Amino acid sequence: MTKIAVIDYGMGNLFSLGKALEYVGATFQCLTGAEQLQDYDKAIIPGVGAFFDGAANLNKKSWMPEIVEFSKTKPLLGICLGMQLLADCGWEPAHALGLGIVSGEVVKLSQEGSYRLPHIGWNEVKQEGDNPLFNGIKQDEDFYFLHSYYFKLKNTAFQLANTNFNHVFPSVIKKDFIYGVQFHPEKSGYAGLQLLKNFCFEC
Repeated sequence: MTKIAVIDYGMGNLFSLGKALEYVGATFQCLTGAEQLQDYDKAIIPGVGAFFDGAANLNKKSWMPEIVEFSKTKPLLGICLGMQLLADCGWEPAHALGLGIVSGEVVKLSQEGSYRLPHIGWNEVKQEGDNPLFNGIKQDEDFYFLHSYYFKLKNTAFQLANTNFNHVFPSVIKKDFIYGVQFHPEKSGYAGLQLLKNFCFEC
């Protein structure tokens, strides 16, 4: 049985994510302390809010070194802010260091013309290759987004899918067995549930 840790660092929508994981039949536990993380097979970093605050909370609760160590050998999924925190650094609203697991920085989306921030609502996710994370999910499926910053990858080979909001940005990333999704699968209906199921049982 695969045991999944949901990392509670004070900035995640744990109720919705928990309901979604229950629905897909995952065995999971919300962890408020980092000391037990290595006992789990997979982990999820949820997240709602600003990069600066998220990084501060991870540091305050001693999550950073434990997550980095975990990511060397076990699958990890970052959701929205959780994905962004995988980066080297971010600028929302001020500079802060991230986990440094996937090279890149988190920068503000452009809002030229009729585009206004935050990027909120449903948008297409264009898959760029086959991956078990996408099993049962059609190309150009809509997922639910809520963010004003995006992950600017240093190496675009880690981009697994993209989305267009004024310009194209990475909406799914993958490095080794580390995944990140900019959208909220727990709020994205069937497709989001399928993605969570795939991570829990196939990735």
